[in-house]
Amino acid sequence: MIEKIMKAVKSGNKKRGRNITIGAVVGMLLSCTAVMGEDNYLWIRENGGATEFNTQKTTDKEGTGGNWNEEHPYSDENIWNADTKTYINNMTLLSTAINITTDEYARNASCALKLSGDLGGVINNSLIMGADISNVVSESSGIYIYNSSNVETITNNGLIAASAGYSSGIYNFGAVETLTNTGSIMGTGPRGGYGIRSIINTPNSPASLANLTNTGLIAGVTSGTGSDGIGITYLNANMEVLTNSGLIKGIGNDNGWGILIGGVGGTSGSIVNNGLITGTGGSRSCGIANRARGTLETMTNTGVIYGRKYAVDNDNATITSLNNYGILAAQTSAVISLYGTETLNNYGLMFIGYSGNYTAKEDTDYGKFGTTTGINGYTVINTKAEGGNKDNITGTESLEFENGVLAYNDSTGNPQTENVSLDKKYILNGITDTLLVSTGDNKFNNSVINGHETAVKFDTAGGILTLTGTIVNGGADGISDTVTGSDNGDTLTLQSGSIVNGNISMENGNDTFVIGSGATINGNTNMGDNDDILTVEAGSIINGTLNGGTGNDTLNFNSPVIRTTTNGGINIQRNISEFENININTNVTLFEKTVADDGSVGDLTVTDAENITIGANGILTLRIDISKLGTLGDASKIVGHALYGNTGIIKSETGGKLLLVVNGAGNESIISFGSTELDNSLITGSGGNFDTTSKLHTIESIDGANNQVKVAARWIIPEIVKYKQLNKIYHGILSVDELGNFNVDDDEKLSTFLGYLNDIYTGNPYSYSSELSRKSAGMFRDIVTENIFKPETNKWMIYGGLTHVDGGTKDTYYG
Repeated sequence: MIEKIMKAVKSGNKKRGRNITIGAVVGMLLSCTAVMGEDNYLWIRENGGATEFNTQKTTDKEGTGGNWNEEHPYSDENIWNADTKTYINNMTLLSTAINITTDEYARNASCALKLSGDLGGVINNSLIMGADISNVVSESSGIYIYNSSNVETITNNGLIAASAGYSSGIYNFGAVETLTNTGSIMGTGPRGGYGIRSIINTPNSPASLANLTNTGLIAGVTSGTGSDGIGITYLNANMEVLTNSGLIKGIGNDNGWGILIGGVGGTSGSIVNNGLITGTGGSRSCGIANRARGTLETMTNTGVIYGRKYAVDNDNATITSLNNYGILAAQTSAVISLYGTETLNNYGLMFIGYSGNYTAKEDTDYGKFGTTTGINGYTVINTKAEGGNKDNITGTESLEFENGVLAYNDSTGNPQTENVSLDKKYILNGITDTLLVSTGDNKFNNSVINGHETAVKFDTAGGILTLTGTIVNGGADGISDTVTGSDNGDTLTLQSGSIVNGNISMENGNDTFVIGSGATINGNTNMGDNDDILTVEAGSIINGTLNGGTGNDTLNFNSPVIRTTTNGGINIQRNISEFENININTNVTLFEKTVADDGSVGDLTVTDAENITIGANGILTLRIDISKLGTLGDASKIVGHALYGNTGIIKSETGGKLLLVVNGAGNESIISFGSTELDNSLITGSGGNFDTTSKLHTIESIDGANNQVKVAARWIIPEIVKYKQLNKIYHGILSVDELGNFNVDDDEKLSTFLGYLNDIYTGNPYSYSSELSRKSAGMFRDIVTENIFKPETNKWMIYGGLTHVDGGTKDTYYG
């Protein structure tokens, strides 16, 4: 690295034939987007084969008013792959005001990331949020894809959200070939909320979302008096394959739709649901609404689809083949609307009703309760109905699971047993407490456990359950938890590929819960009363809050037994509370922002942690929002981070590191940790374990203050010791407190920064010699007085006075 830096410095020196020194740079106009800037809105467009970037408000579809540049901004954290035209987001892209006045489709809009033209794709590993803090935004979106855009892939591993007016997590007027979501995509608005919205507004618009795969959370929620809350919308838009193993939900005052397919006809591909799809709220809410007046080729359900009015509303449309192996349920009208045409093959459960009062419409539907069927590689076990007949179903009996054996009654009440084989795939369907887990070695592989209310319940004596590649769906009624513990100690282990859709409540007892690498939680976790242990492994995904409940609870962040390049860390983007002990034994990043329960953008918090211990293999990276300052005793101090509201102590054991992401912080900024004490084991300075991620900043302790630190500039950058003049220029930046404009956290960005210093060094008209300085400044004066200067992007305009150190008797140059 040092050889690369020195070569870059040497290449721009006196060979340019300039008579230059540091001098006194009085004024300058510059745009150095590679290392400067604080705005976090971004528009990426293709323009004549070139890719351009903009971070400013625009007034029309041409991007008028933007600061367009082929150098991508936010390079301190994000990555642009020019070969594949793929943008990788590792920071918080946040828009809280109008940044699109109008562009033909959006008006008075706030969006965090806008895409237009032919692009390879976007990978989001962090937060992308569109919001409104001044009540002036008409519509907002996390990602907004403009008309005539062609985007090959969008991959979300983080959080994409919007909250204002009509809000869409992703608003698509273009063509997207593949969208993969493992994180959260949410739209919450007072007039309408949409998780993903694909719309053709004009005949020339190519709106398409061809292939969508979801293992995370996609939600659209109406937060005010608005009518529509829709998880995924296809309106006149092309759909080929939608595969859901996660949670898709829509909650609206009038229409709450999990998935809406609307428009004027045509043929759509297929929907494959292994997870949970719900549409709740208003009286017209549906799980899936097929209203395109066209044909949906196939719909296959092994999970749960629920809507208040219909599970599936096939309105004046056709479903060529509807195959149900899981649960189709509604509250009021019918499981499937009567206004369309479908070919139905049902091997699972179909019923309507709510809270202990359920009905099966036909005798054939009622006859599915208490049956076992082998079909398409699955063993489908439907639990026996409780109640008198098809018009009076109060719930279902449980499948009792003890020592690896399922025990249950068939439809006639005859006892049945099933020795669960890890080589077989099961689909278990029930209304209430589908699987009752007891003691012994109880495991499922590659299976689906469905409950309209609770899917998994631990027996009163406690139980043990290990799931691998298994999906658990429950809580479709909007009240029940998907997994419920007992009053004794329970042990739940989720291994790779397992997904829980809905909330988890471990209840009383000393419980142990392991979320292994490759497992996903799409809901909130509450460990309940007593002393519990929750272990989260690197490579797992948690789309919900973590709550330890009462008692002395422990939260462990660990590395998996087998480490790979895909499970190297854990990103925390939701709140953590009531864990008295938190142990960091892997790479953990605490973000500064999250989505609140009402869908609005909020500050991420970790509270009630009395002891936070960073172990030998642990690195806790704490992202800092430098714009948030404290009040009273913390006035003018930075308090924008997840630990500020906590009360406890944070310490290091055997080398564990605490790193602060302080991008934009100035020299000698103070960061307060509030009531969190910084233990003496956290050592600042060279070779310490308490530092920043920046190569320009370090951390200094403050005498007498064990809850505050000072962000200090590194006075000497080791890589440029051999070039003392660059270090002097660097000191000049420190002297005017402008270090906060630079974000340098790796070697590549350091090289860019040194090139920036070198431009100053080689780009001004001064020398140590007073005579040569006088001549240089005189020529520069003539240029200034005889020309009209205009600012030019990435160019310097400098005017200064004479300086000399030798009395004018000797020609002395830098270099």
